[in-house]
Amino acid sequence: MLNIVFTARNIFLASFMATFMLTLFNYALIDNDILSYQVNAFGSNSFQGQPVVAPLFMFLMFFAALYFYIFLNKKYFHNTLEKYSFAVSNILLGLCIAVGFFANARPFTLLTFVLLFLCLIAIEYINKIRFMGKFYRLFLAFLMPFWLINFVLISQKTMVFNPEMRVQLNIGPVPVENLFIWFIFSLVAVYFFERLEAPKRA
Repeated sequence: MLNIVFTARNIFLASFMATFMLTLFNYALIDNDILSYQVNAFGSNSFQGQPVVAPLFMFLMFFAALYFYIFLNKKYFHNTLEKYSFAVSNILLGLCIAVGFFANARPFTLLTFVLLFLCLIAIEYINKIRFMGKFYRLFLAFLMPFWLINFVLISQKTMVFNPEMRVQLNIGPVPVENLFIWFIFSLVAVYFFERLEAPKRA
């Protein structure tokens, strides 16, 4: 019972940290005219251009993702994907470098892939806890729900990205950068969760 309480606490804290960081990131996008929200989006007032309930939606997404992460880890506890995760991360690092060369005139695209590059370097080459195989499994499993939510928000013009600030590469109406933003901040949530859980495993 105590373990369940501590795990729930860790999910809450990790979700909060990821939400806080993503909220700040969104404010930076808004300030630089990369992202804008419809007036009274989500039926609420806005603060500095961002709906006040947006962080709550983000928090719930991270909270649900971390619970699903735990479920997947218990159901598929052998973690056979870990041996491939380092190679996948290096491929993504190469992609980040390529994007840096070919899309450096698009601020949103460049910022997204610089953040992705830094996160992967920190997790794969500095961090001592190995969990990327489990994370990639979560990312793929949660990608469709995230895309569907963005599909609705962007189709309804609730959330608008400035096309001049990014490469014109979409999956449906959803900019490909947005999927990598989900990758980055869900990775942040999983990282904080794994750090908080580490003392229990020692």
